[in-house]
Amino acid sequence: GVYMMYLKFSDGTECLIPNAIWISSEYRKTLIIGHLSDAHLTKSGGDYDAMGYFMTNNEGTISALTYLMLKGVDLIVVSGDVADISSDASSYSAWIDFLIFTTLNDMPVYLGKGNHDDPPTMYAKYIAPPYFNVTIDDFELIFLDSGGDRGYPTMENLKWAEEVLANAEGKFKVFVVHHPPFTAWQWWQPGSQDPPFYGWVNGSVEEEQWTWTNGTHTETRTWTDFLYVSNAK
Repeated sequence: GVYMMYLKFSDGTECLIPNAIWISSEYRKTLIIGHLSDAHLTKSGGDYDAMGYFMTNNEGTISALTYLMLKGVDLIVVSGDVADISSDASSYSAWIDFLIFTTLNDMPVYLGKGNHDDPPTMYAKYIAPPYFNVTIDDFELIFLDSGGDRGYPTMENLKWAEEVLANAEGKFKVFVVHHPPFTAWQWWQPGSQDPPFYGWVNGSVEEEQWTWTNGTHTETRTWTDFLYVSNAK
């Protein structure tokens, strides 16, 4: 099961940490991960769903968490922007309520940091350090910090990740980072045929380059053509 940790300090202060301990009945060689991102918790923000009903970000988040639990995943990973405003303590506090809900339903949840969680003052107070790792039997989950508008991890963060990898030999490695490392199109120039050409990165990592066409236009690309430098282009 998944358990809370209750701490009481000598000065009388108390702290409840939901989702603190996960005890499994077997050594896990497979792991089904439910992935969410961009919850953007806020008191008033929301949007209309496919059925035309208005749903706040908070309602959508708890709905998504419930859905993944019903689907029987082993754990849930949230890859950043857990709140819409980094200074909004109430949104991060709401996540504590959500984590109590998932904990009581024996579902471990790990939250990474996004650009809306930057600077991570409230995020670090309520959620987690800006970057951290979780070891689960045959798996190593590594959460990186891609900053705010920077859009990529620092060298210090990457050196830390290398140290984690050095101690994770033989394990499956799962990296979690908010900003995508690759882009599939020039989203800032809709309709442009300039590189990178519209389309998904569909080549093999073993290939140096690959070619595809949309019927009227053919291009050959490499991985470096698709490197996503930051959300500020």
